[in-house]
Amino acid sequence: MLRSPHTDRFIAIGLYLLAIFLMTFISVWHINSIENQVEKIMGSRATQMAEHLSALLSIPGWDLDETLARPVVFAAMKSSEVYAVKIFDQDGLLEGQRRNQDGELEPWNGEFLSKTVQAISPIMSDGKRIGAVEVYLGFDENLGEIDQIQGREFIGNIIAFIFINICLGLYLWQNGDLKIAYAYLKDYWQKSRQHQPLSAEHEDHLASYIDQAQKQQIVDPEAARQFITTNDSAIYVAGQFFGQIFQDLPSIMTLLVAKKDFQSLAQLAHKLSLSAPTIGAHRLTQSAKALEEALKVKEDCEVATANCIQDLKQVLNLLKNQATPSH
Repeated sequence: MLRSPHTDRFIAIGLYLLAIFLMTFISVWHINSIENQVEKIMGSRATQMAEHLSALLSIPGWDLDETLARPVVFAAMKSSEVYAVKIFDQDGLLEGQRRNQDGELEPWNGEFLSKTVQAISPIMSDGKRIGAVEVYLGFDENLGEIDQIQGREFIGNIIAFIFINICLGLYLWQNGDLKIAYAYLKDYWQKSRQHQPLSAEHEDHLASYIDQAQKQQIVDPEAARQFITTNDSAIYVAGQFFGQIFQDLPSIMTLLVAKKDFQSLAQLAHKLSLSAPTIGAHRLTQSAKALEEALKVKEDCEVATANCIQDLKQVLNLLKNQATPSH
C-alpha cells in the first residue's frame, strides 16, 4: 500500500527530531560519564594519599602532635592538585592548610572555593585509633581535560547537526517541498521589488468589471466572460492577473505529476478550467477540462498533463508580451 506524500513528510520530520534528541542525550550522557570517571580517579588518588600520610604518622615511637603534623601537611600540599590537608588527634584538629583563590597556603577555616573530592584515613597506634588524616583534591587541575572533552563533544554535535539537516534537506528537495518553497520565496521577492500599482485607467476598468460581476451576482459565467472578451482594457487587466497567479503553475504541475499527487493536480486543473475562459484561452480551457476527465478515470494522466502544461506555457508567453491570446 502506497503512503501519501504527507505521511512520508511527517515520518521524515519525526526521524529528524528523534535523531536530534538521541544525539543530545548521548552527548550529555557521555560528558557526565567522563566527569564521573574523573571523580572516581581523583577519589582513588585522594584515598591513596590519605593512607600514605596516616601510615607515615603511625610509625611507632612518633608522638602525634603539632610538631610532627605541621611538616607532614606542608609536604603533602606541595602537590598542586591537593586543595587541603587536615590532621586530627583525639582532642581535635592538630594542623590544617588549604589553598586560597591565588593558590597560596593558609590555615584551614572550613571554606571551600571549588569542588573537591574527600578521603579520610585513620591513624592507628598499637591497634588503637589515635587520629585521622583528611585529604581534599580539587577539580581545578582536571578542568582542562574535561573542557577539552566538552569541546570535542560540541564540535561533534555541530557536525552531526549539519549532516542531519543536509539529509533532511535532500529528502525534502527530492520530494519537491524545497523546490516549491524556493519558487514561492523567489516569486515573492521578485514581486516585492518589481510590483507596480495599476494605473488609474486600469483601476477604472477593474472597478467596472467588479461592478458588472456584482450586478450579475456571479451566477451567470457567460455574462462575465462576455464583458471581458468585449473590452480590450479589461482583457489586459484580467490577463495580467492570470499571468501573475498561474506563472509558476507549469513547474508545480510537473512536480505533482512526479510525486503522483493526482488529487492536488485535479484541484489545480479545475481552477484552471474556470479561469482560462476569462481571458479567451479556449484551447487551454479544453486541455484543462481534458486533464480533469483523465484524472477522474486515471487514464493517460501524464499525457493530458503535458498537453495542459504546453498550452498554459503558450498562454503565459503571450501574456508576457501583453498580447491577448487568440486560442
